[in-house]
Amino acid sequence: MLLSIVDLVVLLCLAAQFAIAAYYFYLLYWLADLPAGAPAAPALPEDLPRVLVQIPVYNEPVVVERAVKAAGALDWPRDRLKIQLLDDSTDLTSDIAHHAIARLQKQGIDAEHVRRRNRSGFKAGALAAGMALCDAPYVAVFDADFVPPPDWLKRAMAALLAAPKAAFVQTRIEWGNGARNWLTRAQRLMQDAHFAVEQDVRARRGVPFQFNGTGGIWRRAAIEDAGGW
Repeated sequence: MLLSIVDLVVLLCLAAQFAIAAYYFYLLYWLADLPAGAPAAPALPEDLPRVLVQIPVYNEPVVVERAVKAAGALDWPRDRLKIQLLDDSTDLTSDIAHHAIARLQKQGIDAEHVRRRNRSGFKAGALAAGMALCDAPYVAVFDADFVPPPDWLKRAMAALLAAPKAAFVQTRIEWGNGARNWLTRAQRLMQDAHFAVEQDVRARRGVPFQFNGTGGIWRRAAIEDAGGW
């Protein structure tokens, strides 16, 4: 009896692995069938909209200052950019975050250090609390370990504005230490199967795909229509 159960579990695992492999082979077939080269980059309008950039953080002292600095370096008109550091931390992260936000404010950047009394809803709750403080029609989200390049916002917004029916734009995630050693290279390869193949193919084929929780920008109306975070 025990052997039969073990055999069944092994067969189920093998079946799952076969299904996953078949799915990715099908994605590769779709990828080969797509037009070669990346689509032409859409142009931004002259009148740029207001954008809220949110960085939720919880006890991440090593990376929070870098994330705030990168957000402050985004190439976007300062009078149309709001940066929120949504800080639920219980350690020294909050002190580091306070000084990082203060430095942006001294540069004339509209940045805010948002603290809550409790962690209700965790990350989603922090995002919702931040949105209640700002009515910008577009909302970008970055985890604290992300470092967007200065042109990220312009490129992402150009894609979103060019697709009026799109709820969000999810950008590909790259790795700062991806080439450090064989382990990081293997991890990068596994993750790129999702970001560089699956997400790209599904998006260009018009098939629903997921928001990865970071590295993307949303229409506020889409979040609200879905019931909020």
